[in-house]
Amino acid sequence: MQLAGLAEELPDGRLAFVILTTEAAGPVARIHDRMPVVLPRERAQLWLARPDSGLLVPAPEDFLVATEVSRKVNDVKNDDPSVLAPAEPDEATPKPEQLALF
Repeated sequence: MQLAGLAEELPDGRLAFVILTTEAAGPVARIHDRMPVVLPRERAQLWLARPDSGLLVPAPEDFLVATEVSRKVNDVKNDDPSVLAPAEPDEATPKPEQLALF
């Protein structure tokens, strides 16, 4: 997955960059009104050759898939592919209510 961004080398040699956003689409729209601009490979090449705001559009509705994952994803000490595995159903533990972002 490639994201649209802008970068600039600062006078001291450090690199400053931003990831560009657009209106949310697909499953992201259910939780937030903005999302990073996802560029398909052909659009990424166009963006690198000549940045054009016309390329900064929401991802197709079916591009991203929402998947409930293990709560292990909330702890940085868990740094392995298992954090992205689908959550195991646990009937004994009630599912916590989704909190609001703001």
